[in-house]
Amino acid sequence: SVRIDWKRVFTSIFWIIYAVVVMMNLAFVAWRLWQIKRLRDGAELAVYENYVLAVSDQVKSPFAFWRTIFLNRLYDGRKREQVILHELSHIRHNHTAERMMLELLRCIFWFNPFVWYAGSSLEQVQEWQADSDVLSEGYDVYEYRQLIFRQLFGYTPDMTSGLGSSQTSKKRFLMMTNFKKGKFSFLRIGVALPLVAGMVFAFGSVR
Repeated sequence: SVRIDWKRVFTSIFWIIYAVVVMMNLAFVAWRLWQIKRLRDGAELAVYENYVLAVSDQVKSPFAFWRTIFLNRLYDGRKREQVILHELSHIRHNHTAERMMLELLRCIFWFNPFVWYAGSSLEQVQEWQADSDVLSEGYDVYEYRQLIFRQLFGYTPDMTSGLGSSQTSKKRFLMMTNFKKGKFSFLRIGVALPLVAGMVFAFGSVR
């Protein structure tokens, strides 16, 4: 009779499932990138020294991706100024590069909860940085909070950095209430910590 090596069978099944999920994750990321490109191609573009402004009615909630700020036509005056300042902060701090690195980690180590936790922590740090940069310019805290609240029902691709991030808004509101100039400067150093922690746990679990 033929003896079946069940350990080898289960190992092969595991790697097949793992590879299929990774490929599906990468395909989903590619699809979202294509959506952002399509949105940019259909928008009115204005090129500035440090960024490109893409204005379109299809943008439900403002966000930044690499050096492009996506914005709806309805924003004007002080609201427009605050939104652009917020998204410019994401661009200056290279937050898209951090998000894309995290997306790659999520695709490869999709089974590791610490990678997903790192993503949530990274988003909080990025949004706190952008909020503090806006408030440091002298804008009113309560006016800015109302602006964020209005964006909570918009859609922002989760691989982008956006003003209306609903996952972190409650904590952001609490921190803005006690905002003091320079209070969040320590967060600049901590941006990479969630990613580093996620990578350590990810590689540790694989080993």
